[in-house]
Amino acid sequence: MSAAAPEKLWDPPAELVERARLTEFMRWLATERGLKLDDYDELWRWSVEEIEAFWASIWDFFEVQADGGYDRVLGSREMPEAEWFAGARLNYAEHVFTGTEDAEPAILHAS
Repeated sequence: MSAAAPEKLWDPPAELVERARLTEFMRWLATERGLKLDDYDELWRWSVEEIEAFWASIWDFFEVQADGGYDRVLGSREMPEAEWFAGARLNYAEHVFTGTEDAEPAILHAS
C-alpha cells in the first residue's frame, strides 16, 4: 500500500516567485549557459546529475572573487574530505561586505 502525497500547504504568490533570486538564477542559466529549466524540480535534477556544471555556474552567477581562478570544481568527491574549487583562494570578508558602505556598521551586537 502506497502512502498518499501530503497536502500542499502553501504556494508563493506569483510576484514573489518573479522576484526570487532562484528565478533570476534560472533565467541567467538560460541566457548564459543555454540551459532552459522549466521549474525547481528540473533545476534540482540538473544540480545533482551535473554537479560540477551546477557549482561552476553558482561561482559565476554570484561573481565569486578569488585570487586567481580554480583548477577544477571538484577534485575529490570523497566525503568528508571533498575538495572543492582546488587552486582558488578566497577572502570571506571580501564577499560578506560586497555592496556595503564603509560608513555603515559592520557588526551589530545586542546582549
